[in-house]
Amino acid sequence: LRVGMGRTQAAIDAGAELGLPLWLLGCREPSDASEDFNANVATTLLAQAARDDACQLLGYVANQAVVHESAELYDPHDVLHAAIGFLSGSPSDDAACGGGRALLHLLRYQRSARLPALSARDVHDVLVPLFLRKSGEAKEALMRPLRVAMADTAWMEAAWPYFESRGSAAKVQQVVHEMNGLEEMKAIATTGKAPDAMRPNAAPLADSLEAQHRVENLQPAKVAAFLAADLPPGGAVLDVGAGTGLFTFPLAAALPASQIVALEVRSDAIRAMRARARREGAANVTVMRMGEGAAPSLPGGAKASLVLLCD
Repeated sequence: LRVGMGRTQAAIDAGAELGLPLWLLGCREPSDASEDFNANVATTLLAQAARDDACQLLGYVANQAVVHESAELYDPHDVLHAAIGFLSGSPSDDAACGGGRALLHLLRYQRSARLPALSARDVHDVLVPLFLRKSGEAKEALMRPLRVAMADTAWMEAAWPYFESRGSAAKVQQVVHEMNGLEEMKAIATTGKAPDAMRPNAAPLADSLEAQHRVENLQPAKVAAFLAADLPPGGAVLDVGAGTGLFTFPLAAALPASQIVALEVRSDAIRAMRARARREGAANVTVMRMGEGAAPSLPGGAKASLVLLCD
């Protein structure tokens, strides 16, 4: 287990070639020849120091494609369960860093298959309490795989009943609060300003404002058709706080003879809407900047037939 502890690339490569990381992840076929070896190493891994070494070795090879390609042949739940198992108990800070890094790469590679296989029980019983106990680099390393899981709506919806059954809803909320605090402190230290909650990881603003769950919940096309049925032809419709145009463009399609005026305070949202209007040829969409708490006059002194606000 100490083959990779020299932290040299040669030692890490040798460990990977020997298949030790894959063995640790349970990616091995049972055989009579390996039965005694497996039993002996499994006994060794009962010791905390051995599990710490395993975490660090997995962290060293976490970004090697050969490890992920081989692990892909095995059940993703078993692979993730094995990786999280090394973080049980009281791992050292170095072990938490290595284990967190390994788990992050495992979740990122073949994410569509592996993330749904991540056990809510493993997250609740191992990762959450360990994250709450650790600090500094170890806490940040554990935050990354937790962020991947908890930022995924489908995974959280599937895991939430387990969290509630264990009476841990408040604890999970505390984890989210602490993760957000870490992200903010890191952003302030590196960029001098707090992160934009509407654009996690600098993703396009539309990824948040026009996410699938928002479209399904708000039904902008149906809302636009319903409102258009009662409006006279022509005139102006005001979309206040339009974001990236979630309602603006369905309204423009439902009311082609009307002027749809989108008011927004964010420059990135304004740029996104103007680009979309050009791209889609939405000639009846006008995007205007508004100040905090003050709406500008409409073009030509027009009066709005409808003012729409969606919180």
